Amino acid sequence: MYAKFEDGPDEIDLKLLSMLVRNGRVTNKEMARNINLSEPATKQRVEKLIKKGYIKGFTARIDHSRLGYTMAFHTMASVKSATHSAEVAQKIMEIPEITSVDSVTGMYDLIIKGRVRDQEHLYQTLKKIQEIEYISHILTMMVIKSLGEKETFDFFP
Repeated sequence: MYAKFEDGPDEIDLKLLSMLVRNGRVTNKEMARNINLSEPATKQRVEKLIKKGYIKGFTARIDHSRLGYTMAFHTMASVKSATHSAEVAQKIMEIPEITSVDSVTGMYDLIIKGRVRDQEHLYQTLKKIQEIEYISHILTMMVIKSLGEKETFDFFP
């Protein structure tokens, strides 16, 4: 049994989302064949999912290391006052090397993820983070090997 949300996606919509998660370049024709709908009906459902915000956009997955960004890092940051977390996160996201910022529970307030070319580049990026007002402390870990990553979970594995 699949979760049904008020005016939310039905089982067919979830199948479409799963196909798009696996391959963002899948055609309407391929999706229509897999769910036994016509191409126009399939296209209409995808457009509805976009309009309602279930699909935020389509993007390419880049091999950062091929572009010279061979080091990934995770930084935990403490913010002097929780009331400033959103403001701090916004400033952190303005740093080009940063790929995500999440507000978390525990000893730290934010987890920051990013990619850099080398140790000097990491140092300069961390320096930018530390200079942001209300950051009180950071702890950084370099990724030595990525063991798995995915954009989202699949509704129909």
